Amino acid sequence: MRLDEHMHRVRRRHRQLMAEVPASVVPAPERDPQKTVGPGTHLTRLLMEIGFSYSSGCGCASRTVQMNRWSVSGCREHREEILSWLHEEAKAQGWASIAMAAAKALAIVPAEHWASPVEWLVDEAIRRAEQDAAIDAAPEGS
Repeated sequence: MRLDEHMHRVRRRHRQLMAEVPASVVPAPERDPQKTVGPGTHLTRLLMEIGFSYSSGCGCASRTVQMNRWSVSGCREHREEILSWLHEEAKAQGWASIAMAAAKALAIVPAEHWASPVEWLVDEAIRRAEQDAAIDAAPEGS
């Protein structure tokens, strides 16, 4: 397979995955591709993958939007703040939710990061957003 065919497939799959993001993640006025896809979207997906979902009054949707607005560099600058958000929300969820999420996290978090899975989730979300930005920046024919 040629590189341009591969990149075309990657972009198509990327668009399909982005279309699957719940509308609640980004309010309707912000559903512009330049603003909706970012570290916040990827973190939300990772958290959903291990069993967390938005609960009423949690502020998760607004934090997702904030992370997307910050983009990769801003999320790196605000990494400690993002981690504190996650720790606050984990306390609010209760130990049963945490235990269930921890068990599911073992399937996606590499073993060398099991001691600090929350940090890995944030770093992985940033890495995925950075990868998306590189794909989006690549010329269409390349």
